[in-house]
Amino acid sequence: MTRRSHAGAAFLIALLIPLAQPAAALASPSATGHPAESERVRGAGVSHPANDDRRSLQVDAQSRTEAPGEATGHVTFDHHSPAGLNHFTGTVSCLSVSGQAGATTVTLSGRIEEGHTAAGAPLAGKAYTFTLKSNSANSQSFSLPTFEARQAPVAPCAGSNKKQVPVTQGGFEIGAS
Repeated sequence: MTRRSHAGAAFLIALLIPLAQPAAALASPSATGHPAESERVRGAGVSHPANDDRRSLQVDAQSRTEAPGEATGHVTFDHHSPAGLNHFTGTVSCLSVSGQAGATTVTLSGRIEEGHTAAGAPLAGKAYTFTLKSNSANSQSFSLPTFEARQAPVAPCAGSNKKQVPVTQGGFEIGAS
């Protein structure tokens, strides 16, 4: 080999060595030295679509960085309707935030600590799920809750009822902490 071909081969090898690094090592937070961020949602949204119908959802929850998908926090839901008051408070055990192109979707689930339906049926011990959607600070909605049977495990951040109600007062702050 000539000196020129040795130099060309060495240059080519120098270019290829960084490309041979595993992608996971280049992209992993531990490799960069930055800790993972937790997701957070807090605030209260009120939906008042008709004269005698008012729904409010209060949430304060944060995901746990050491256990992805798991979260801590509390939720309160009230639905004043002509049939009466549905009310419950509960804990948040799962929080997931996803988004693209300015739209954010938050799914959360947990267990009801205390509460009742308008007919007086107890809700304590049941699992619940909610879905929040936010296109901007002025365009947010939340789903009606979905309940699971008392014995059923909480479906981790499975989302909930497809029917979304618009936030007409208040709103939710969504972000990383």
